Amino acid sequence: RIRRAVLAAVLGIGEEEAKQEPECTVVLGANSKGREFLRQIKKTASVSIFTKPAHAVQSGKMLPSWLRAEALYSLAFPKPREEGWYMKTSPYLIEKESVQ
Repeated sequence: RIRRAVLAAVLGIGEEEAKQEPECTVVLGANSKGREFLRQIKKTASVSIFTKPAHAVQSGKMLPSWLRAEALYSLAFPKPREEGWYMKTSPYLIEKESVQ
């Protein structure tokens, strides 16, 4: 709880913004079953589902705090990444199901 409060303070997220329902989500990865699920749910979801972060930004639905979080996250790598690197990424798509 303390970690969440500190992170919110660093990112400038106020109480009102924290209470807002998300307008969109970005897919980080999926296997074939996940992609099928996404195709079905995109038609009825109450939030927009994007497969590329840049598309969420272009839609205007991504909160500025999300972009600040991405910038902060990029500093956590051993070699800091360039600003906006995440916006250029695509989801990790698994082509074959693993056998267990």
